[in-house]
Amino acid sequence: MSMSWPTLFLASIGIGLLVGPLLFLAGPLMVPAGLLVTIMGFWIFDCMVQLRWMHQRELAMALGVAMRRQAPILPVLEGNPLAETVPWWKALLGWFFPYPFYAPIYAWRHGARAVLVRAIDRARAGDPEAIMEPGLLHADDLLDIQMDTLVSGLNPGRTRGGRLRAELANASTQAIYPVLIMFLTLTIAMFWLLFIAPKMKRIISDLGMEYPWLTAKVEAVVSNAAPAMVAAILVVGALAMLCWFVPRLAWSIPGFSGLIAPWGRGRLLESLGLLVRSGRDLPSALELLDKPAIHGCEARRRLKLMRLKIDEGATANSAMRQAGWIDAPQEAWLGLATRSGRFSEALVELGGSLQSLSLRRLKWRSTLASTFGVLLVGLLVGLVVVAFFIPLVEMIEWLGG
Repeated sequence: MSMSWPTLFLASIGIGLLVGPLLFLAGPLMVPAGLLVTIMGFWIFDCMVQLRWMHQRELAMALGVAMRRQAPILPVLEGNPLAETVPWWKALLGWFFPYPFYAPIYAWRHGARAVLVRAIDRARAGDPEAIMEPGLLHADDLLDIQMDTLVSGLNPGRTRGGRLRAELANASTQAIYPVLIMFLTLTIAMFWLLFIAPKMKRIISDLGMEYPWLTAKVEAVVSNAAPAMVAAILVVGALAMLCWFVPRLAWSIPGFSGLIAPWGRGRLLESLGLLVRSGRDLPSALELLDKPAIHGCEARRRLKLMRLKIDEGATANSAMRQAGWIDAPQEAWLGLATRSGRFSEALVELGGSLQSLSLRRLKWRSTLASTFGVLLVGLLVGLVVVAFFIPLVEMIEWLGG
């Protein structure tokens, strides 16, 4: 789902109208209030993205069946629940939720219903590429549908394209728990620092006792680290949202490029191999794959570069290497496969391998992040609990002794 920079700018203003007053009214609790608003905003965004994926997957399955049976797609589009008229209260809610002016900034142009209505209008006008309406289907689902219709002998209704999205959804869900526990712990710690710690220090000073060293250190760390934690969550969440709204950034941002780029390269190479194996030459196969709705700006740029290199006389392997679809070892391996007459099979195998690599990386990184997050949260909760109870224990011992 690609959005224009003016839309992103207006969306940021809308979010600022929501966050700014809350932070101003929060006063001394600005940090936990900011963290709460941030977590809730990302959680709502994650729910909206996953709901959009579900709608796209359901529609893709129905359209795939219709196209394989050579049935008209207009009844499928018109029968989708999103095509129904929105009740007035939902339309009114869109002006305030999930951020001010959400409806005119985003939903009216890029929302699921707005995109579906445009696709229905195109289908009624007889446009054969109505399903290519940007945002109607996810690029992976759209590529699966196209390959099912272009290449005979494939497994009908294959759903390989949805695997990365399913893993991403699981990873985002796993990340919510440690972040939420960290927020609750930080909120309790900030409440202690602002309202309880000053009174506790005065009581301990009046009793002639020393303030516990561990408690003082934990209070200093919490007060200094809280803004950094909010900033880190904001940066990571903003990068993730940018990768969703501006897909070409996912090919170059560290941490995301290792997941998205191999997956995109693998999907294209596998599809290219299937088309070549079905009897099409390389230029025509590339032309069939060069669709805005299937590939983002960065992938299409590399596709065009590959076609340009082939037109200039470069070999297929060299063109793919220069366009950034494969690296030097993969080019050498494809060269051996080409000389043995297994070029198309090698492309399919390489594409599947790159997709598996992306899934393994995501699984490994999500497991590592989840494990590290749980350990970090456990350590933080344990330190906070022990540090805040030490003064009480020492005062009880002093009073009892």
